[in-house]
Amino acid sequence: MANTYRLFLGPPGRRKPFDSLVNLTGLAGYKQRLDGTVVDVDPILVAELRGRLRRHDLRWLLGAAGAGKSTVAQILVGRHDLQLIDLDAHIYGDWHSRFTPERHPANHEWTAAPSSLDWLLTMTWSGYDQFQRAALFEYLDLLTQDLERKPAGRVLLDGGLYHPALLAGVLPADRIVCLTRPQRTAGEVWDSSEERRAMRHHMDTLSDPDTAWARFLEIDEHIAVTVAEEATRAGLTLIARGPDDSPENTAEAVARAFSL
Repeated sequence: MANTYRLFLGPPGRRKPFDSLVNLTGLAGYKQRLDGTVVDVDPILVAELRGRLRRHDLRWLLGAAGAGKSTVAQILVGRHDLQLIDLDAHIYGDWHSRFTPERHPANHEWTAAPSSLDWLLTMTWSGYDQFQRAALFEYLDLLTQDLERKPAGRVLLDGGLYHPALLAGVLPADRIVCLTRPQRTAGEVWDSSEERRAMRHHMDTLSDPDTAWARFLEIDEHIAVTVAEEATRAGLTLIARGPDDSPENTAEAVARAFSL
């Protein structure tokens, strides 16, 4: 894949083209220039990623935290012949060492920060959202590299992204299902288990833990809204999992949507 992350950054009507995000990073720092910008990705890059992804039999399950993605994914893997890829495990794990300033400048700046969590949580929602829009295509670059090394077969991707409309630009709509949590707030989700409460304790390592936690919950609420709004706008399957819906029943609905 050519190094052509040609994004157009700037206020609508006054967008300045850059040959790559590297140029933007070198000008004044990527993070500081995200507020008030609109990130559009070069259609050539989108077309290239579409071709690379469609060489594989993929299905992608999206949703905010607490929507039940991972539980449903595990059920589907147990019932169907699927290989599971947990995107978050890669984004926050082994991909950290593979983000390069040349091919993945947005993620490289994030992971090179002294505190990657603090780097994210000192952004406004607008800046965070634009960072994630750019980062999505960098994730897809590494994902397609990994898929080339996997054995052929059906692959289920769990989470990692929250812009389903962007994903629908490179993956067929019938291969994307979004789960929602309409009756749960971010605060309730992140207080629902010891594993999730550990995130709150992790904030204690930051300079202003209370402010960071409030910003984290704010971002999480925005993510839940964004997933539902984009899925509806793009005509994607959107499944609302209520408090009385079992993971098994939700998995059956997802399987039907995926034609498994």
